[in-house]
Amino acid sequence: FVRYNVYRASAGVAIGSVAAVVVLMFIFVYWDTLITIYPVVLPLAGAIAFFLPAGISMDRKTLFQEQSRLQAELHTAHEMQMGLMPVADPVVKGYDISGLCVPANEVGGDFFDYVWLDRKQTKFGIALADVSGKAMKAAMTAVMTSGMIYRELGSSGTPKTILRRINKPLYAKLDQRMFTAMSLAVIDLRTKELVLSNAGQVHPLMLRDGQIQRLKVEGA
Repeated sequence: FVRYNVYRASAGVAIGSVAAVVVLMFIFVYWDTLITIYPVVLPLAGAIAFFLPAGISMDRKTLFQEQSRLQAELHTAHEMQMGLMPVADPVVKGYDISGLCVPANEVGGDFFDYVWLDRKQTKFGIALADVSGKAMKAAMTAVMTSGMIYRELGSSGTPKTILRRINKPLYAKLDQRMFTAMSLAVIDLRTKELVLSNAGQVHPLMLRDGQIQRLKVEGA
């Protein structure tokens, strides 16, 4: 029981018991000698009564330990993913900017972030991404995408060029069945101009003078 699987142990006892019964029947048939089978049946019944509950108990314990381990890993991944996103709203003079992400599961492929694109903090960026798929695979891709965004910090270029720079290595590393939809908006605090590049996301909505307008981006 300790060294082997409990189900194999009970199967071994059952096979041994059946074999013993066959031998006793052979002795009875050929030598007309009757030997009681209780010494064989009782160990079989006892083994089944002991091994099967013990096996079920061990399986439940193993399953509980595995579930606990997976839950701990999911919690760690959740904390990692939430750590990618802002914990507080940014302070940008003249603007009220706020964001929130509530995952449907422990982990997923959605994230957003705020970035300054220059050291003088005159260009403020808002990144929004959605990785196809769910769970851990999407979350890891989101982590990789976030790292690529930060790699582009300080680089000159429009949101379009930044997304193109991210797209090439991201395409090379992703499974062909996965993709990342992403939007990047940059606010120039000096000119009060917003420049938006949209790669596969739904059209952002702009509310102005009580009217809602979809911000459509032309081009590939």
